[in-house]
Amino acid sequence: MAVTAPLLLAVVLLVLLLVRMPIALAMLLSAMAFLIFTTTIPMTIVPQRLWSGLDSFPLLAIPYFVLAGILINESGGSERIFNFCLTLVGHWRATIGPISSAERASRRLA
Repeated sequence: MAVTAPLLLAVVLLVLLLVRMPIALAMLLSAMAFLIFTTTIPMTIVPQRLWSGLDSFPLLAIPYFVLAGILINESGGSERIFNFCLTLVGHWRATIGPISSAERASRRLA
C-alpha cells in the first residue's frame, strides 16, 4: 500500500491533465481520489479542512499585493519612481545596479 498510494495520486493527476482539465481542478480531484481510496477520513471533514486551510491572512494578502502592484503600474507610479532614481544615479557608469538599489531604497522610505 505504501507504493500504490503515491502511484494512484500521480496516475489520476496525469490522466486529468492529459484530458486538458485545469491544473487546480486536476490537483483537487486527484487529492480527493487519494483520500477516498487510501484513508479512513470521513468525507464530511475534507471541505472543512480545505476551507480552514484557505482562511489564512498570508494567503489573503497575496491577491491584494498583486492588485497594489497592478494599480501602481497602471497609474504610472512605478515609471515615476524609476525616472526619479534615474535622475539620482543616472549619470553614473553602468547605472542599472545603482538604479535598482535606489528604487528599492525609495520604496522602503515611502
